[in-house]
Amino acid sequence: MFTGIVSEIGIVRSVEPLAGGVELAIEGAETVRRLSVGASVCVNGVCQTVVRLAGPVFRVQAVGATIEKTTLGRLSAGALVNLEPSLRAGDEIGGHLVTGHVDATARLARLDRRGEALLLSVDVPRELLRFTAPRGSIAIDGISLTVAEVREAQVTISVIPYTRDRTIVRDYRVGGQVNVEVDLLARYVDRLLGQRAREDGSRLSLETLTGRFA
Repeated sequence: MFTGIVSEIGIVRSVEPLAGGVELAIEGAETVRRLSVGASVCVNGVCQTVVRLAGPVFRVQAVGATIEKTTLGRLSAGALVNLEPSLRAGDEIGGHLVTGHVDATARLARLDRRGEALLLSVDVPRELLRFTAPRGSIAIDGISLTVAEVREAQVTISVIPYTRDRTIVRDYRVGGQVNVEVDLLARYVDRLLGQRAREDGSRLSLETLTGRFA
């Protein structure tokens, strides 16, 4: 489990092919201090298992569904990535609960400056929209962010300068792909509402509920 508060920006030092995936060697001196072989680490929002450690560099293996559902398979040597070690008992939850299980990749549709803030508009798959609501949480490349607006199939997020400068958001470009994980609590509420609807025939859903308060 993670919180969406990036500990540092890491550097991909090498990408080696594996059967059905890749092994990534990533440098992140601050993050490595919290890691051990077998530990979990969040790389651009994707939960990965550390398979080797050597100085400030750790290695993870991305295969199968991780390659299919995330951007990790598109990384090359020299790429910058958001890093966060797994949450420990007693750690502050500064963002929101993030599992590192990416729901989908999405296209960056717009980047607009609004004063000191940067507005990101992301083309989120329609099946995930019901889990988003204004002032709700969403994880983009492992960053805990607050939704500013939901319109049609697009979610807009406001990023403060502190977050922009300390994550890979600073290098975002229109047309790029990002990893998206919707709010875990929204998923559970949606499931509970769906179960209630099946039991009593109610049409109440998370989508209609969030729409009332948007």
